[in-house]
Amino acid sequence: MIGGSPDPHRADDVIRAGEEFHATLKDLPRPRFLGVRDTPWARADRLAWQETDRAPEFALLKPLLAACRPISAPAQIVHGDLLGNVLFEPGRAPAITDWPPYWRPAAWASAIVAVDALCWYETDPALLERWSHLPDWRQLLVRALIFRIAAHETLDDAAESEYRPVVDLVLDSA
Repeated sequence: MIGGSPDPHRADDVIRAGEEFHATLKDLPRPRFLGVRDTPWARADRLAWQETDRAPEFALLKPLLAACRPISAPAQIVHGDLLGNVLFEPGRAPAITDWPPYWRPAAWASAIVAVDALCWYETDPALLERWSHLPDWRQLLVRALIFRIAAHETLDDAAESEYRPVVDLVLDSA
């Protein structure tokens, strides 16, 4: 049995755990089922990677979609929702649970952690600079935001107010 609990205020530790996790997975083949999923997250993922042009009519998406540029980092199997799914227990290595798989660059998973931490847990924006050495970091942040925003069925004022400062931060530095 796995012990411990998630801690969304430990984004750096979650990113480090994800980087180690993804390093062990880098040579796995692409699972066939990834291309046939039809969930809000799968559709949002395809939009973030410009594999579809069917975007929800959310104003926040337009500047993000316009900011997309090519990515050079190779794709591999990654965990698409690490922040709440890395368990910490004193004296033990972090444990990764509840694995939603995606075929994207490994640093995209880290970008999702950063975006989630900034949007929902009042994390210091310096987190973005600490991980800026990752390949295609700014573009991966743009795509992580597209992914999170596009997965919503509706985007009310409260949700938009959570995303807006992070969108502005990422676009100002892209």
